Amino acid sequence: MLPKATAPTIPPSHVKRAQAAINAGGPWRADQRSVKEPWVGIPIAAALDLNLERAPQRRMVVNLVRDWLKAGWLKLVPGQDAHRKARDYIEVGKVPVDEDIPL
Repeated sequence: MLPKATAPTIPPSHVKRAQAAINAGGPWRADQRSVKEPWVGIPIAAALDLNLERAPQRRMVVNLVRDWLKAGWLKLVPGQDAHRKARDYIEVGKVPVDEDIPL
């Protein structure tokens, strides 16, 4: 029987680095399929030195976005795109503290 794979632990310093990258740009779309506006996974991947072209690393970023939304480190914000269509955007939420990790 193979051992169960576990998600890597992301230290608070890496989460904060990703949050700084998100704050430095935007607006960031919640939907990874967005083509007209960038997905929030782009600055997260860049901050964590991950390659979104590789499927396992892209899945990891998708899972991080989901988990960080649950933890409150990211927050979902309703907004409108350039064509005034309702879209979901993501902004930085609370800053993680050591006892928040691992996720």
